[in-house]
Amino acid sequence: MSTFALQHRSKIAVLFTLLLPALTGCGLNGGFVAAQPQLPTITDADGSNWDFLTDSTLWTAAPPIALPVDFGVAYHFSDEPVTITNIALALPDEIINLATEIGATEGLPELQITDEGMVETEAGDIEVVPDVLADQPNTAVEGQEAADAAEQVTLAVVDESGAVATPVIELADGFQGIGISWPLSEQPPEIQIRIRDDETGEWSDWLPVTDSDEGPDPETLPPGYEPRAAAEDMFFPGSDAVQIASVGQANDATLTTDVRLALIAVPEPIAIPVTDTVENTDAVYQPESDLVEIVQGNYRPGFATNTQAALTKSDIVTRLEWGAQASCYLGNAPKLQAAVVHHTAGTNTYSTKAEAMQRIRSYQAYHISLDWCDIGYNFLVDKWGTIYEGSEGSWENAKIGAHAKNFNTGTVGVSIDGNYSALLPSEAAITAVGRIIGYKFGVAGIDPLKTVAFNNGTSARTMPAVVAHRDVGSTECPGNAAYGRMNAIRSAAAANYLPITGSPNTPNTPTNPTTPTTPVAPTVPPLAKATTAQSVVQALYKDLLGRGVDPSGYATWPAYLTQTGSQSKLVQTLTVSQEYATLRATQAYQNVLHRQPEPAGLKYWVDSITSGRIPVDDVAFTFYLSVEFYQQGGGTDDGYVRHMYKVMLDREPTQTELTSWVAKIRTVGRDAATRGVWFSTEAARRRAAVYYNTYLGRKPDEGGLANWANILLKQGEGAVRTGILGSEEYKNLAIKRYPDTVKFS
Repeated sequence: MSTFALQHRSKIAVLFTLLLPALTGCGLNGGFVAAQPQLPTITDADGSNWDFLTDSTLWTAAPPIALPVDFGVAYHFSDEPVTITNIALALPDEIINLATEIGATEGLPELQITDEGMVETEAGDIEVVPDVLADQPNTAVEGQEAADAAEQVTLAVVDESGAVATPVIELADGFQGIGISWPLSEQPPEIQIRIRDDETGEWSDWLPVTDSDEGPDPETLPPGYEPRAAAEDMFFPGSDAVQIASVGQANDATLTTDVRLALIAVPEPIAIPVTDTVENTDAVYQPESDLVEIVQGNYRPGFATNTQAALTKSDIVTRLEWGAQASCYLGNAPKLQAAVVHHTAGTNTYSTKAEAMQRIRSYQAYHISLDWCDIGYNFLVDKWGTIYEGSEGSWENAKIGAHAKNFNTGTVGVSIDGNYSALLPSEAAITAVGRIIGYKFGVAGIDPLKTVAFNNGTSARTMPAVVAHRDVGSTECPGNAAYGRMNAIRSAAAANYLPITGSPNTPNTPTNPTTPTTPVAPTVPPLAKATTAQSVVQALYKDLLGRGVDPSGYATWPAYLTQTGSQSKLVQTLTVSQEYATLRATQAYQNVLHRQPEPAGLKYWVDSITSGRIPVDDVAFTFYLSVEFYQQGGGTDDGYVRHMYKVMLDREPTQTELTSWVAKIRTVGRDAATRGVWFSTEAARRRAAVYYNTYLGRKPDEGGLANWANILLKQGEGAVRTGILGSEEYKNLAIKRYPDTVKFS
């Protein structure tokens, strides 16, 4: 059995209990949604028209859907990780030539076939069978042994028509997820796959391997990442073998170099009695906002009626709850512009919440192995309408995903878990997709029923605000049945569209505290003397950019300060500059990785900051999650925690802290553990103290430090920086430091 883990951040008992709301209005037994709007004809940027499939009576009613088998069951994770066995596939020219010869001959050509049906060739022994799609070959390979030896598995079973297949590829310990990938620059292979059940020994039907057209946009990836193209995710629980075959004859397979089969084994969540409690073993410093308090009766899956109360994060299953592993961060888009609807494809046979979470863990692990950084989708929805947080930061930000090539930046990708080519998605799932899109659009101020002039710098077109993946990519996703329900999804999003102030796309100006012991933003009359303004400008340029003020800035900003007295505005302007981004990224390399940046890496991070993909203050945190930092700690979880404490907190962890965080890494990943330390009160106080020392030249007073640490945790480092640099104390220090005006030669 495998595992569904929780990170416990409170002294109270923590349970994850899968409780569904009362069935009244849930739409579990079918039903209808509101009348669907008729969309206008949409014209693409190249002048071509889009014809959108509108809802018809064929797609109106949702199918009945049973409650999950594990209704009301709680789960936790064990320490077992997701494991991926990668197996290289090959189709040498010798086999293609032989298969072509066989296929072109009436009956078998003059071949030396052994009693076991084998033919010796330069490419190795080839098995000949009447029909590779109907017959099980005599040969088999152990997948783990092939992977460990870095050996290719060859499509070396040939039939009388000239088609080819692999031997049976077995995995003794079994698997659930299956993936096929190939280099991004290559065409997808024309192959198909079947899967064997480990209990019955029965084979599935042959399933096509189709390009998902998903993956990250390469320019959003950190240096060194080489993303791969991949087929749609497949999930078959209780499997122990697969076989790959050509579609048609061997020479039609187009099996290019470096095609890989991935077999993914995902631990199953372990059921626990709802009366169980879990001891808190976290380190001592934990911000209150980061507590996870999931108790019986407090879990509200993301579905009910079409129109619901405003969605909150407690309504969705978070990454921590479904067991996401640590991942890198693709960054945030400057703003959200549209939504893209997907299905995961594969099968619809899951019947428990446990299996739904297991599937999502499989998707994430596989996407990370493809160098996609994280699970490609921003959110997922299961057949019962439960909403799951996908890639990290998707709830809070206009997070860039890896779900629709060239349309990742500026969109939110929501995927219904299952295959909806022929089967209708449930009404609960339709409503849940609408709920999360409605929420995200409410934050961004996008009307779900309108068209948008989408432009993310890579792709530009006028299109509906809510589109299907096939509308922006070369794919059948989200399947014909789900595609016929797109207007229902738009209506559900509109019904749940609640404009929200304080959008992450347009952050409000941080509020500065006014405690007597803390430097505060100026509330005094505007600066009256030009020399005072000039002193402040000189100080800010020196402290933020590390240089003197240039003639242009000196001609502009003192006059502005004289008129308005707004030091904070100048601080915000300087800290979004490329020059400041370069300095901060360089400091992150030096302070966290203890080295100078390489040019390509520095350019990536500076571009990410200035484009808005990642906040300037998050670069250092991201470096703590890097493989390089992990290796600096010795390449072990124990060494990583020790190294993190030394660099981040300038001390050794206690034995309790060390044991706790190592356990957290092994259950919920480095990401969650690192966040726990980074966003602790201790770490926040250290970072706030740096601003006192750097900008005010003194140690912080206790009251001020506590206040600014709290502001940092709630509003970010930018609020601390702006508040201290915009304070009266800083202005007075600037006058002392720079009493004279600047003279330019």
